[in-house]
Amino acid sequence: AKIHLLKDGRVEEFELSAEGAAKPLLERIEATGRKMPHGCRSGSCGSCLVWVKSGMNALTPVDAIEHDTLSRCGDSPEGRLACRLRVLREDVVLRLETPPPGEDSVY
Repeated sequence: AKIHLLKDGRVEEFELSAEGAAKPLLERIEATGRKMPHGCRSGSCGSCLVWVKSGMNALTPVDAIEHDTLSRCGDSPEGRLACRLRVLREDVVLRLETPPPGEDSVY
């Protein structure tokens, strides 16, 4: 999967290996040595909230735990939790955008 991560006004492009495809996106990104905000790994805090700009159909569906947290965080149709979602197809380009500091109350 090719990832475009928008953070602090910069775009970083990198690829995730096919290894570990069953793991949540947060774990796969961290395995590359990159850091993402997070406070847990169970989908209850919301600090790993990202906005998927393209490729939503290549992700696992939102489960009940993620849905509860997304509802609390504003329930944007593009919003997903990196600790819960998994990439289903490796040929997708995901554009993940973390909100600027102060723009969202979960940070």
